[in-house]
Amino acid sequence: MGITVSKTVYNQLKTQFGDAIGEYIETASPFIEVKSESIREVARFCKELGFDSLMCLSAVDTKGMKVSSSPQENKTQKPAPPKEEIQVVYHLNSTFTRDKIALKVCLDRTSPRLPSVSSIWGVANWHEREAYDMFGVIFDGHPALSRILCPEDWEGWPLRKDYVFPERYHDVEHKRKPSGAEFLDGEKKQ
Repeated sequence: MGITVSKTVYNQLKTQFGDAIGEYIETASPFIEVKSESIREVARFCKELGFDSLMCLSAVDTKGMKVSSSPQENKTQKPAPPKEEIQVVYHLNSTFTRDKIALKVCLDRTSPRLPSVSSIWGVANWHEREAYDMFGVIFDGHPALSRILCPEDWEGWPLRKDYVFPERYHDVEHKRKPSGAEFLDGEKKQ
């Protein structure tokens, strides 16, 4: 289990899909990079390999983050400029072998879209809706892509780093507590 399994799966994916599979990134939680247009086929293949459970699908906004593509990059080179992308990470699990892998897709922030995997793992339906609702990721082929946490008429994507929270919503003012404000327990939070 772990890195050995991930490398084995990486080699199988690279053989099957060629250039659609990017790098195998060996970190504390290794992951395999996949090109967005190939994620559905790669996911289907992973399910055939025995990864029958999508444990989590999450999105990350890397705007302003200093993201290195390898653990050695920051030690041997100047840090790469910040990447401005939305990443979607698929955490897969085999309930038979207890093996785990992670697949990562990097998307352009201006138009983040990729194929839905909800036809492969039913649980992806809600995970994809959350990534859409919070980050604006469009999942092509999703059976009912709509907001799941925010109201349908909400504007913008609340978990994006450049999101500006509205001062008003349906004529109700939103007041934010200033830094250092007291909370109900009387304790000051900084």
